[in-house]
Amino acid sequence: MHLYPLFILSFLSLFVLAFQQPFHYSIPRAFQNEEFRVLSHASYEKHKIRVKRTTQELCDGEIAKGFSGYLDINDDKHLFFWWFNSRSQPSIDPVVMWLNGGPGCSSLGTGMLMELGPCRVNSDLKTTYNPYAWNSNASIFFLDQPVGVGFSYSESNDTINNTESAADDVYAFLKIWISEMREFEGNDFHMAGESYAGHYLPIMAQEVYDRGGINLKSVIIGNGGFSHLDQYPAYWDVTCTNITGIGPIYDKKTCQHMELGLSECTRLLQACEEYKNKVICDAAIGFCEKLLAEPYNKTGLNPYDMSKKCFGGDGGCYQIGIDIAKFLNQESIRKALGVEEFIGQFNGCTDSVTAAFTKHGDEYKPTPPYISYLLDHGVNVLIYAGTYDWICNYIGNERWTLNFEWSGKYGFRAQRLREWTVDGNVAGLTRKYKGLTYVEVSGAGHMVPYDKPKENLQMLNRWLANEEM
Repeated sequence: MHLYPLFILSFLSLFVLAFQQPFHYSIPRAFQNEEFRVLSHASYEKHKIRVKRTTQELCDGEIAKGFSGYLDINDDKHLFFWWFNSRSQPSIDPVVMWLNGGPGCSSLGTGMLMELGPCRVNSDLKTTYNPYAWNSNASIFFLDQPVGVGFSYSESNDTINNTESAADDVYAFLKIWISEMREFEGNDFHMAGESYAGHYLPIMAQEVYDRGGINLKSVIIGNGGFSHLDQYPAYWDVTCTNITGIGPIYDKKTCQHMELGLSECTRLLQACEEYKNKVICDAAIGFCEKLLAEPYNKTGLNPYDMSKKCFGGDGGCYQIGIDIAKFLNQESIRKALGVEEFIGQFNGCTDSVTAAFTKHGDEYKPTPPYISYLLDHGVNVLIYAGTYDWICNYIGNERWTLNFEWSGKYGFRAQRLREWTVDGNVAGLTRKYKGLTYVEVSGAGHMVPYDKPKENLQMLNRWLANEEM
């Protein structure tokens, strides 16, 4: 999560076999006295994975095995990851990759330890078993990317400022890991994330599909940022009407002012998409941001959950965000994970990464065309959204799913929203046609797995099992 404009394996035996292979590789300082191994692939000479086992006491102390380490790129860039086997049947269960957004926010800090990982961090800086973790029926790994995010780093202080460059590194990680860990080689693979993952994942997934060798089944994105043109105007809907059940948030005068400027905001955003010029896009976002976002920033409300006040501090409006940073900054935890000793304090989001992507204009590229490509090539897509989120709200997400061009556009639009339930209780509304499914999660904010863990896990399990919502 981040506040930038709009969204701004029996596993052990496999490791033993893989690790018996000789390699020539310089051992990073933090690993010289640690048990670790290096995985490589002949087709990716610039990429290697160094990995160590994490103790079960560190997180998820019951069943699932964990592994952490780095994807090393040209001995310069190093991307941190933490992997957990499925609690069920890892040899046949799907594999899920999770990315948080920002851009510049940690998948480890938010996705894993706050939302959907095997454990959650408590205020006493201990972890608690999460019964609703996404590795209940799938193996899952959390990747901190690009460099500069979380425990990921660059020795030359090199930066990545666009999603396409990041996509190549993600694909290399997948090929090396799955080719070495042959137990997972034929398993279904799903790419998942939230927020700016609405930019990351469609582009990365197309890269994975086009290059082949990965059994990509679906893309799963929660409260994502995909299209400025569709999603910016939705700020008016969720703050000036009671469509969410907790509005309107603004007074009549503010809402009238916003409504009068909506057509100009839309015109500028259309010009941005048409001309693909950064100067035009900067002007469009500047105008729409001032008109539609600035009033919310003055309310003191949580941008990730309109039903709550923002907690304040450095936790992204949540106390647990502060607790997670304290947990990950403990020397014992960092050593257990194999974090390089020279890396500074963990931060949930890195402003310099956000700034680099913003300066490059990465957010100005709408990603629904990539979703269209994936759907038309047989890759299923699940878009879900909590109804209390403001920053990437469900109105904007539903709107772009109805408007974007793909072979099933009119069939999808013809489907009515219907209720989906968990244990007999209505959990929200959903619409499905062919490979595209849209799900609303009632009463959840931006981080749906945090706010509605039971409902979110049921949604995921049904999706992975190819069942109707």
